[in-house]
Amino acid sequence: MSDYLVKRLRDDSGDWLTDLAADRIEELEKELEYWRGDSAAGWDKCEEYRNKLAKAVEALERIGDASRYFGNDPEAPETTVRYAHETTRRLCSTTLAELKGDPDE
Repeated sequence: MSDYLVKRLRDDSGDWLTDLAADRIEELEKELEYWRGDSAAGWDKCEEYRNKLAKAVEALERIGDASRYFGNDPEAPETTVRYAHETTRRLCSTTLAELKGDPDE
């Protein structure tokens, strides 16, 4: 089915938009073939994404814990609030850097 669609898109009058659509269909088919395959690389990628998701969930839980000091507790000392803000900011930036794979952040 998609081969027929790609052929029809390519046989069009040279319209760049139909060529772009055909290219994208072919890219998606290659990616689908890759993920359907029983390759170690595919499972490694899944494990990498699972680990990144776990890091993000942990960071969000810690941010949620720290957020209770963000103006909700009138009894909290100012230093505690500043510390919670700074800790949360640092946690956000380091977690995002890890998720993006940027070791310099």
